[in-house]
Amino acid sequence: MNTVEKMVLFLRIEAFARANNRFKVAGWARQQYRKHREMYFANWGEQHARRTA
Repeated sequence: MNTVEKMVLFLRIEAFARANNRFKVAGWARQQYRKHREMYFANWGEQHARRTA
């Protein structure tokens, strides 16, 4: 499972948790999403930004 798939998964977990009033789970999923998003943009985003600029 790559980073993008994990980001999508964590967003879906967060949405499901919020719908069921499980705010601890939603907060955890949001933190995981942020962590993976930062890794994604740190690694791949820089190279992509240079190519498209």
